[in-house]
Amino acid sequence: MTPGAGPKAGAAGTALRSSASLRSTSRRAGFTLIELLVVIAVVSVLVAIVTPSLRHALVLARRGICASNLHQWGLGISTYAAENGGQLMRTSIHPLTGCVGPEIVRVQPTGHGEWCAAGIDPFVDAFDLPRQHVQGIGICPDVDTKFFEFLSNAHWQSDRNYTQLTYSYFARVDQWPEHAINGAQDDLTGRHPSMSRLLMSDVLMLDGNTLRFRYNHSRFGWVWNWQDYGHLADYGPPQASGLNQLDGGGGVRWKPAGGLDLEHMAELSTYRDGWVHRSSPSGAMFY
Repeated sequence: MTPGAGPKAGAAGTALRSSASLRSTSRRAGFTLIELLVVIAVVSVLVAIVTPSLRHALVLARRGICASNLHQWGLGISTYAAENGGQLMRTSIHPLTGCVGPEIVRVQPTGHGEWCAAGIDPFVDAFDLPRQHVQGIGICPDVDTKFFEFLSNAHWQSDRNYTQLTYSYFARVDQWPEHAINGAQDDLTGRHPSMSRLLMSDVLMLDGNTLRFRYNHSRFGWVWNWQDYGHLADYGPPQASGLNQLDGGGGVRWKPAGGLDLEHMAELSTYRDGWVHRSSPSGAMFY
């Protein structure tokens, strides 16, 4: 060894070994491309497994909130009836068609005992009377709240003394026009609430003008019957997944699509389940 070179060579060797060790540690601490792809694949599989379960859980949660809305309607209507001799307000007559409009609610009383916001408002949280729109339990959670508040406000301000709910109200069928009943007198509520008669339900209707269906629940979300709002157009058979329904005793049940004759709803002459005329001969509200 050359005199004086030993310590310097030793230091240089140590530095080289340390640098190599750091590079080796750095390489070991990172992911290779293959390892990264494996991680991404595993995460993708987990997401694919979990997402449908989460989506199904959200659907069930919204359906449960909808059922709770109808239960609260039942409590409010029962209280109203108790304070009015046990009698109910009658399903409204649509101001444009003259037929029953189960989804219609009058803003102020008409003098004919019709279903109206001013009459039921003290008993339910469904209307903002000062701001003139439907809110709270008047809107099914599957329906876009902002859109329906806007829509109900537009109807409210139309000078026709009515607005809409996302639920159908069936009462005082004993006072309905004969052509509207269509055999429903045995299914729908009469003068007094009864647990054997239907009182309210999710809307499921065929618009007699646009020939489009409207409903709250489906695997696509809610579907509207007007052509100028950009929603999914359903000309039938409707893709509704079912209806929450309230009886006069306050009970709420889910009626699944399998319990509805969806295939024949677009052809009323062949439909054999429950429905009532709501506009022209081609328009109907199903239950």
